[in-house]
Amino acid sequence: ATFIREVPTGNVAYHGKWLGEVFGRGLADKFANVKSKRLPSSWRSTCRNHTYGTSYLVDNICRPVYFREAIESLPQGATVVEIGPSSGLLSQIKRTRPDLVRVGLVEAKKPVNTGEWRERLEPWTHRDVVESDKAILEPWHYSKRYPALWDPRPVFKSLDWQDFEQPQPEGHSRIVSYDLTKSPWSSIRDHVIRNQNLFPATGFIHALWSCRDYQGNTELVNFRIHSPLSIKESTKVIALHIRQAGSYCEIWDATGDIKYASAEVQESSPMTVLPSKLDQSLDQDFIEGKDFYADRRRLGYEYGKFYGLLGKLTDDASVIAGPTNDWISYLDNVLQLRLMTAKAFAYPVGFARVVLLDQSLEEVPMWAIRRDTNTIGNTSVLLEGIRMEYVPNVSKPPRAHREIFVEYNECGSEYARKSLPLSSLVKAVHFAS
Repeated sequence: ATFIREVPTGNVAYHGKWLGEVFGRGLADKFANVKSKRLPSSWRSTCRNHTYGTSYLVDNICRPVYFREAIESLPQGATVVEIGPSSGLLSQIKRTRPDLVRVGLVEAKKPVNTGEWRERLEPWTHRDVVESDKAILEPWHYSKRYPALWDPRPVFKSLDWQDFEQPQPEGHSRIVSYDLTKSPWSSIRDHVIRNQNLFPATGFIHALWSCRDYQGNTELVNFRIHSPLSIKESTKVIALHIRQAGSYCEIWDATGDIKYASAEVQESSPMTVLPSKLDQSLDQDFIEGKDFYADRRRLGYEYGKFYGLLGKLTDDASVIAGPTNDWISYLDNVLQLRLMTAKAFAYPVGFARVVLLDQSLEEVPMWAIRRDTNTIGNTSVLLEGIRMEYVPNVSKPPRAHREIFVEYNECGSEYARKSLPLSSLVKAVHFAS
């Protein structure tokens, strides 16, 4: 966070050994109910503690600070912005990592010009039009973006990275592209749902997976699809823009108007236990894949070659018959086991958790098992808490009412004079049941 006011320390020398001995337990009690969570890969810990929680907060105040280790772990060519007034950290960076770009916001014993701040931070901030000197701090929106930090009331709040980070704006996002004119991504054209070429839900999973900045198993938490992506016939390349804030990621279109999906992307926690091999009982009581796809087609799942690879299925297991062309179609074929017991058409709109092991496509198992209604996986991938949005069957439209015009002279004049007004005889309406 950037503070533009004096922060009193009470003349306490932080990071001293005696401070940890005297105040460590008291601070632990103060931070008692902080939820533990692994720091995002974009953060660099200077206290050698990589799990946010009570111990992290105590260590950050009471333990030695390992700036050099954190500096050496920064990616090559990164930009470092120091928000402190001494520029001491930048001096150390200059000595140890001359390849890094250094930006200092303020200098000791020199007046601060917020206009210069804004120019130096232009790549990282939104800049609004400044109408007067009074409003010069308004474009920063710190009090609006982080109200808990600027609340003058004496209320203690332990902060985490979500209080500081927000998804990057357009222009600072990563782009994941899928060329529909070449293999392997030309297979996406085979994902046809109700006569529309829709970008698969597993495609958004793959896009987020592609943007990880670490090696190892990956976990997507609270994955949600906000808007479907319908692919036009003229589209040759799909470009998805990934905005990231810590572990939280969003997928947007090129214009920044449509948010397609979002999830937290992080290194995987221990994988939920699933069977390590396919149950042999599948050889006895199953249906053929061709019969499965013919039946599902009547609901609207009009899959082409690469999205119709299941060879045989039961309610709880499936076998992928043909070789998979790419990760997106492979994940979609795993997910299709969820359709085995579906009674109506439904879109997948989210997953509670997706676990992807760090394996090549050639190593993945060609089968999937359903542990419960909304959990499907194998030894390489887990789709947990599958959320489907059902579309009710369209009821038969009501029959149109037919109107029959009856000439006045066709009605008995004697009956007309005695029973009906003239207006009723001019137009008689007959409703078909």
